[in-house]
Amino acid sequence: MNEIRWLNELTRDDLPVAGGKGANLGELVRAGFPVPDGFVVTTAGYDRMTAELADAVCAAYRRLGDGAVAVRSSATAEDLAEASFAGQQDTYLNVNGEHDLLRAIEDCWASLWTDRAVRYRAEHGVSDDGLALAVVVQRLVPAEAAGVMFTANPANGRTEETVITAAWGLGEAVVSGLVDTDTITVDTTTKRIIGNQVADKVLRIDPQEDRSGSRTFTRSTTQAERHAAVLSDAEALRLAELGSAIERHFGKPQDIEWVRAGGEFSIVQARPITALPPRTGPIPQDWPMPARGLYFRASITEQLPDPLTPLFADLMASAVPAGLDRMMDELMGATG
Repeated sequence: MNEIRWLNELTRDDLPVAGGKGANLGELVRAGFPVPDGFVVTTAGYDRMTAELADAVCAAYRRLGDGAVAVRSSATAEDLAEASFAGQQDTYLNVNGEHDLLRAIEDCWASLWTDRAVRYRAEHGVSDDGLALAVVVQRLVPAEAAGVMFTANPANGRTEETVITAAWGLGEAVVSGLVDTDTITVDTTTKRIIGNQVADKVLRIDPQEDRSGSRTFTRSTTQAERHAAVLSDAEALRLAELGSAIERHFGKPQDIEWVRAGGEFSIVQARPITALPPRTGPIPQDWPMPARGLYFRASITEQLPDPLTPLFADLMASAVPAGLDRMMDELMGATG
């Protein structure tokens, strides 16, 4: 049945049937990267949830282990080089049981047509014609920590710098912006950490173990967790090395979602970084003075912060430039 494909059967070329997320995960699995096992309900199953398809989904779920899974939308117009569509369709974590799984898949399909998703496609010039959505079902990793890794620095465009964000619990807290994250910057050329900011991490999201009501729950971190570094230096370097290997495999900088459980890292998503700013150099730490020089600073808005009357503004328009000209003549000599 072509509506169900296992990740190890997919490659990056299977975008039309597995969506961006599913195709990229399949590519990673086949390349030997640590990706949780799973399957994809392909675009062939989109919009026709027949009893036969439901049975096939449930059979694949039982083969996967019949436990908690993550259910992620995977649209044919996402994780592309020109637009990531990050967060535009839904993801559901800690889905348990066949009934809950089928409901989560239907909710993923519906998320393709939310106002947010439709508006995003319109802003990026992506047509709705022929659009379809696959759904990735993966074994849920009981994450102690999770985060996002950029294999090029999105702040300064430097491709030799990997930036890792990290927080406690499931990655939902990170991608939703619920919690401040630790931020580690690694120079992948010298293989050393060049920046490490430990955040005040007040909250975390974990699976709801009793399976009543919501699938996940938000709780306060312990006092020890709140100010502790999520990743050791050795773990950050090991994760950055994994990111560099994924970048080399795809041939371009990647935006990667990772989780850690039992001291081991798993990759749950990888997509190309769609836009990097122009490369900038390091921020100067010293400002050496030349042997002779003239430095001055003038800001009329600091001296006159309140709104000006029209008459005063007209007077200032001629008076300020004239005053500055006289000052420069006195300091530097008239230039004629």
